[in-house]
Amino acid sequence: MPATESSSPTDTSTDRPRTGLTLSGGGFRATLFHLGVVRFLYEEKLLHKVTHICSVSGGSILAAHLVLNWARYTSPKEQEFNEAARELVDFVRRDVRGRVVRPWLVSWLAAGLPRLLGGRAWTRTSLLQRQYDRLYRGAKLRDLTLPDSPDLHLLATSFTTGHLVAFGGNEMRLLDAPTAAPGLPNPSAVAAHDVPVALAVAASSAFPPLFPPVRVDAATFGPDPDKWPQPHYLTDGGVFDNLGIRRLLWMFEGQRLDAVVVSDAQRSLTREFTNEYLFAPGRTSRCVDLMMNRVSWFENLAAATALERCQGRVLACRLTTRVEERHPFAPLTAHQDAVGTARTDLDDFTPDEIDAIVHHGYAVARAAAGAGGPTAERPAGHKVWTPARADRPARGGYALRGIGRRKLGLFRPGHWASWALVLLAAFWVLLPVAVIAYQRVKVVEAQKQAAVAEGQVASIRHEDKLQADRVAKKFRMVRLLGDAVISGNPQNTQTPAGHQESADRRRRAWEQFANELRADPELAGYLNNEASRVRPIEKALAGGWPYPPGTERLLLELAKEVRSSIGSDAVGLDALKLGRKELYSELGEVVEAIADPKKSQLIAVVNSRRQFWRLYWGQMALVEGPEVEAKMIAFGDLLTEWEETSRDATPEMKAKLKAAADQLRAACQAELGAK
Repeated sequence: MPATESSSPTDTSTDRPRTGLTLSGGGFRATLFHLGVVRFLYEEKLLHKVTHICSVSGGSILAAHLVLNWARYTSPKEQEFNEAARELVDFVRRDVRGRVVRPWLVSWLAAGLPRLLGGRAWTRTSLLQRQYDRLYRGAKLRDLTLPDSPDLHLLATSFTTGHLVAFGGNEMRLLDAPTAAPGLPNPSAVAAHDVPVALAVAASSAFPPLFPPVRVDAATFGPDPDKWPQPHYLTDGGVFDNLGIRRLLWMFEGQRLDAVVVSDAQRSLTREFTNEYLFAPGRTSRCVDLMMNRVSWFENLAAATALERCQGRVLACRLTTRVEERHPFAPLTAHQDAVGTARTDLDDFTPDEIDAIVHHGYAVARAAAGAGGPTAERPAGHKVWTPARADRPARGGYALRGIGRRKLGLFRPGHWASWALVLLAAFWVLLPVAVIAYQRVKVVEAQKQAAVAEGQVASIRHEDKLQADRVAKKFRMVRLLGDAVISGNPQNTQTPAGHQESADRRRRAWEQFANELRADPELAGYLNNEASRVRPIEKALAGGWPYPPGTERLLLELAKEVRSSIGSDAVGLDALKLGRKELYSELGEVVEAIADPKKSQLIAVVNSRRQFWRLYWGQMALVEGPEVEAKMIAFGDLLTEWEETSRDATPEMKAKLKAAADQLRAACQAELGAK
C-alpha cells in the first residue's frame, strides 16, 4: 500500500461529503456505458455531488471531458448537458482508431518520410493524442483543477517499473504496489501543470496490442531535466487495474467515503470456438483480454471487501447486469445481450450502437439505485435519453448485428489519409510493374546500343584492317625501294658478276615496287604525273649495270616520297612502337660506327651502312617522330654523298657525319623522354 495521501490537493476538510466515481476501461464501449451512468446521476441530481473521479482507458476519455466541461454537465439546463454530451458522441463517431492507423500506415508506405520529418509525431500514440487534443481543445492538466469540479485521476500503467501512474491534481504520481519493481523512483511525483490532457488520456487508453506506450521524460514536464531524470513508458491503466477503484481506495485508506459509484464496462470473456488464433495480433489481443479479465476479477474481489470497510453507500453498475424488461426504462433483453458483447475498440460506433450502450448504462444505474441505492425510480412513462438519435421509440429498436465485430475501415472518403493510402498502395503495386517495364526498356535500349556499338566496333575494326593493310602495303613499297637503292650501290660488291647480280635484284625490286605503286589509290597517278622522274629510273634499271649518273638520286627521292606518305601514327604497328627504344638504341650504335673517324674507307663500314639503310627504309619509317625523321634524313644525305664519291672520307666528311650522328642520337633521346 502507498503512504497515506491527502484526499485531494484542493480539499483538506474531512467534514465535506466525499463521493467517488470510478470509470473502468473498455474502449468506446466503456465511454458510452459510463455516459449512460453519468446521465442517470445527472437526472437524479447526484452528479454535482461527485468529489473524486478515478478513470481508466475508455473511462478516461469521458472523465477528462466531464471535468473540463463540469459546469455544462451539471447545469440545471438539460440542453447544456446534451450539448456537452453531443461533443463526446460526435468524437466517438469520428472513427478515432482509423484516423490513427491510416496516417500511421501512410507514414510507412511513404518509406518513413513523414516519420523522419516529424519524429515521434507519427507514432500511433502521438496520432491518438492528436485526436484527443481536438476533443479537449488543447487543455492542460491545470485546466482540470477548476473550482467546484471533482478531483480527477487519469490512470495509466508504467511499463518501465510496473507502478500505477496517476495524472491529476497538477502532477503525475507513481503509486507503490507489491507487484511493481521494488521501491519507488525518486522522485515519485512531478509537477505536470502544462502536460496536455490529451497525453494523459492517451497514456491511460494505449491498449497494448494496438498502441505502443507513451513516453514521458524531462521534456514532458519542463526544461529542468532533474525534475524527472529517467524516462517512463506508460500504457493502458487497465493492465494494472481496469476498474480504476484501486487509486480511490488508496487515497481514502482508513477514511470514510460517503458514496461510491462504480461503473464497470468490462464485458464477460466470450467463447471463440471458431477462432484458431493463427495470427500473432489476434493471439496477443486474446492474451491481454485473458490477463486483464483475471486482474479485474481479483480487483473486483478486493474492491468489494474494501468498499464494505469504507462504510459508505455503493452503487455498482456493471455492463454484464441484465435489467428486467418490466422496468419501463429497460432496453429489450436481446439488446442488452448484444451490448454485453460490444467490441473493445476506438473505431466509429453506429448511432444504434451508441444509443443502445448509453441506454444500457442508464438502465443498469437506475435499476441498481432502485434496488436499494441512494435514489428512487423516475415516474412511469419517462423517455430514456438517447444522444445519437432523439426520436427513438421507448424501447430503442436498435440494429446491433455487428456490435461485437471489429471493423477494419481502412478507407473512409472523408479522411485525407484514405486517399493517401490509395495513392501509396497504387504506387507500391505499380512500382514493380514500372520497374520491370523500365528494366525491359533499358534492356532493349542496351541491346540496341550494343548492336550499334558492335556495328561501330566492326566498322572500326574494318577501318583498322584497311589502314593496317594500307600501311603494310606502303611498308612493303618502302622496303622494295630500299632494296632497289641498296642493291644497286656499287660499294656493295667488288666483282662484275656481283654487279650484275645487284642489278638484277634492283630491277626485280623496282618492278615489284612499280606494281604496288600502280595499285595504291594515293600514289596510283604518281607514275604518270612524275613521268620525268620515273621513266629515267625505269630506263636506267632496264639497261642494266652501269646505271646512268643521277639514277641513285632519283631512286632516293622517290623512296623518300613514298616513305613520307606512311606517317608516324600508322595503325596496327603498336608492336613496333613498343620496340622504339631498342630501335633507337640500335640506330645510335650504327650511326656512331659509321661516323667513327678511324674508319675512313667505305668498305670498313659496309655492314653498318647496310644496317643503317635497313633501319632507314624499314622499321624507323614507322616509328620515328618528326625531329628524328629530319635528323635521320640529314644523316642519310651525308652518307649518300660519301657513297656516291666511292672514295675514302675526308676529315671534313667524318666531322659532318659525327655531328649529324650526335644530333640524331640527341633527337632519339628527346623523343623517348617525351613519350
